[in-house]
Amino acid sequence: MLNSSGTTPSGATVTSTLDLAEGLRDRRRYLRELDCARGLAILLVFLFHAWGLSSLQLPSSPTPGLSLIAGGNTGVTLFFVLSGFLLSLPWLRHAADATQPKPLLAAYFKARALRIVPLYYIALLLTWLLTGNTATVARAALFQFVGFQAFPYSVVWWTLVTEVQFYLLLPVGMVLWTRGRWPRLLCIALLLAWAACYANLVLFGELASDKSFLLTKSVFARAPAFLVGIVTAAIWLRLLQAPA
Repeated sequence: MLNSSGTTPSGATVTSTLDLAEGLRDRRRYLRELDCARGLAILLVFLFHAWGLSSLQLPSSPTPGLSLIAGGNTGVTLFFVLSGFLLSLPWLRHAADATQPKPLLAAYFKARALRIVPLYYIALLLTWLLTGNTATVARAALFQFVGFQAFPYSVVWWTLVTEVQFYLLLPVGMVLWTRGRWPRLLCIALLLAWAACYANLVLFGELASDKSFLLTKSVFARAPAFLVGIVTAAIWLRLLQAPA
């Protein structure tokens, strides 16, 4: 917060308060409660990678806390749930109440790009300077999965690729879901087709293996986390609208 002073034409001094967060986010929509979830997700990701870089071995009978950390994807999954929750809210709000602002695709994609592209490309540039691995960095710049081809720097890049895939699919799904009966039925049909394919792969153990990085890391495999976030957002809005 910054305080600034000025004078009116009559000479009276006026002190105003400037919130540095103004313009960065809509404070009326900002959910401070989710900061705890973000912090937990960050901590879990940090501890997992710190554990991996150490020489410590997981005990044969680990505690629940160690199992949570060693699971690896716990923190990342929580981030995906948060993305599903937060990014679907504007569409769900507008669908529930037409007086709420309608999400604009241009503003949506601009916000998503500004959130991840600048820092991600800086990381890619530093990786290229340190490794000289032009081919891998070029593929990563196009948001392709590169796995461990620029180890250790590329270990976490897959999460951004998955997020970008979700960013592209979410508006399509939200528009179909909120445009009426037939578009919603089409959306349901697509979800059922995905669920059938997903269940088939799970039953045959493909998603539990490391045979296909695309299958295990893409939005196809991580969709349950995003869907949990979206469904949670819908339930949360219903609870807010319910009479006290």
